[in-house]
Amino acid sequence: MRTTIVCLLFIISIQVNAQIAAKAIAYAVEVDLEKFNPNVKGEDFDKICRYEIDAYYTTDKLRTQVRNIFRPEEFELTIRQRLYTLASNDEYNIDHENEAVLFKKGHVYNPKATGKEKKILNYVCKEYTFKDFRNVQISVWVTDKLPKNICPAGNFNLKGAALEILTSNGMHFVATDFEAGELPDDFFNLPTGYAVEEIPAPSSQKKK
Repeated sequence: MRTTIVCLLFIISIQVNAQIAAKAIAYAVEVDLEKFNPNVKGEDFDKICRYEIDAYYTTDKLRTQVRNIFRPEEFELTIRQRLYTLASNDEYNIDHENEAVLFKKGHVYNPKATGKEKKILNYVCKEYTFKDFRNVQISVWVTDKLPKNICPAGNFNLKGAALEILTSNGMHFVATDFEAGELPDDFFNLPTGYAVEEIPAPSSQKKK
């Protein structure tokens, strides 16, 4: 099913005018709401949200597409689309439901290797850990056999492609498939007319 959906976007793009070559990694995503928001503990509903995310990328840019598979009516959780230039330290988080963009400007990360390794989809991956600007602990399993800095969870200056991501606030991404094709030439453009909020780099990251 995930392969079909990833292929579908590439196939649809063939029917429009200008095209750009791209690749994609599909991910299954689960969010444990009890970790994401401890206030829901004790509430009587399914507390695991499920999504599918495709990370489309070229030699210089990445953008994700998000599909809700299951989200309880009692809890609204929107996973924003990520859009960034692979060689930059900036990242746009796009919320189409509320027509809003969070712009993370100049966020620099330095993931540390743990020495652990495992295989994901036949790729040897090494584990790296770090904390984001919210102080959330993040673990990424990265292969250096795919392009650098590919990650559906954000722009973290990775030395390869993240095939699994786990966060201390209950998010779990795992790669399920790969695809290649063509996309409309405006696919990596920001939407127009959305409200933009800038999140500057934490003071600890700023150059002195």
